[in-house]
Amino acid sequence: MSEKKQSKVIRAILIIVFLLTVLFTLLSGVGTYCAAFKTEQYPSMAALLPYQLLYQVLVVASVSIGLWGLWVFVELIRRKTNAYRNAIAVLSLGLLAGTIQMITSEIARGNSIPVNFRVYVTLVTLLFFLFSWWRVKGALIGLVEPGKKPSPALAALGSALVAGGILTLTTHLWVGDSHFAENGYNWVYDLKGYLLVFGSSLILSGTGLWLVAFLRKVKLASLPEIIPKT
Repeated sequence: MSEKKQSKVIRAILIIVFLLTVLFTLLSGVGTYCAAFKTEQYPSMAALLPYQLLYQVLVVASVSIGLWGLWVFVELIRRKTNAYRNAIAVLSLGLLAGTIQMITSEIARGNSIPVNFRVYVTLVTLLFFLFSWWRVKGALIGLVEPGKKPSPALAALGSALVAGGILTLTTHLWVGDSHFAENGYNWVYDLKGYLLVFGSSLILSGTGLWLVAFLRKVKLASLPEIIPKT
């Protein structure tokens, strides 16, 4: 595989895993709202009462990091000058907030699902970003090249959005038993309307971008080859 093609593949993977990690962070922050601000209403979360203020801070931090991450995701797609540096900052702060929440949950409840999964995913993504910098010296990926404005990687963006949509729509499956009440009710269903709209929008947007990328490729392939004059 040529270096140019390798850089495109690595960049596409970086974009996809970064968006998934950002969505994990954002959903984790939103999903912790009940435990942080309505702790008294959930008997299974009573052990978190001494840490309620900390959890409230973590909710605000996680949501803020997630929203910032969405903006950085756009910067990555557009290849802004500081996009790579900002992505590292988002992942590092997300890892810090997630680790604090995971340790607190383990101490208070002996269970940190699903935030522990978020921590592992964020750590792997951060290592992947750092490794890609070392492996191809950053500039080859096109994430830190100032002054260049190539066409957006529509296929990579579409893949990231579709993957994020699937992740959102299946939230009730991967959050774990920590989000179930004593009667077996899954608290995620309290947000099912928002998750359905958001997840479906991501999938539809991603599919649309796939279609645009495909049509562009077909159009370029149908153009007559221009033979330079000698």
